[in-house]
Amino acid sequence: MGLYEEFDSALAVVANMNFTMAPVRAALIFCSVTFLTRVSGVQKRYAPFFETVIRYLGGLLSAYALSQDPILLLRADDLGSALLPAFGTPSGLPIYSVNTVSGNVSGGRNGKIMPLSEVLSCQLEFKYLAYLTGRTSYYTAVEKVMEVMYETNLSSSKDLLPTIWSTETGLPASSTSPLLYLVSVHIDGMRRIGLCWRACG
Repeated sequence: MGLYEEFDSALAVVANMNFTMAPVRAALIFCSVTFLTRVSGVQKRYAPFFETVIRYLGGLLSAYALSQDPILLLRADDLGSALLPAFGTPSGLPIYSVNTVSGNVSGGRNGKIMPLSEVLSCQLEFKYLAYLTGRTSYYTAVEKVMEVMYETNLSSSKDLLPTIWSTETGLPASSTSPLLYLVSVHIDGMRRIGLCWRACG
């Protein structure tokens, strides 16, 4: 598209950024990125895991894939590392949000249950980051999520994955299922199980 000046300008911003939580004023302005809670009068800030993965981590990795600029990969690695504590639940399923400085996590409004879409929408970003950096911790964290899905008995839901999951037990917290099913796919000659939407109507 020829937007080289815009890219270079944005790259300079990325080069100087870190993923410490924004000051209170900025956090209130960018409420889609962070949310605030008060515990005993102490303000704590958290980054929603799902939103941060698909927008920030995915954006950095996409930009790196297109440009091969090492700054983008470095920042993606920084962010990926800061988000890893979200997987520290008893089940390994990611929790709602994480403080990117302290590593503290929060379940937000949902507590210890998470929607299927937010639990699974981290595979591409973390596995690609593992591939690029060689850090197995990224791959291991998200593959554990897939193992939970593979090991779940879905016979009562006709092999459909329920929409709500417990981050404590790794089991469905709801019997409601989206039109989603497991299919076999082949990537680089290796058989993998993937998730696909079933057409309806």
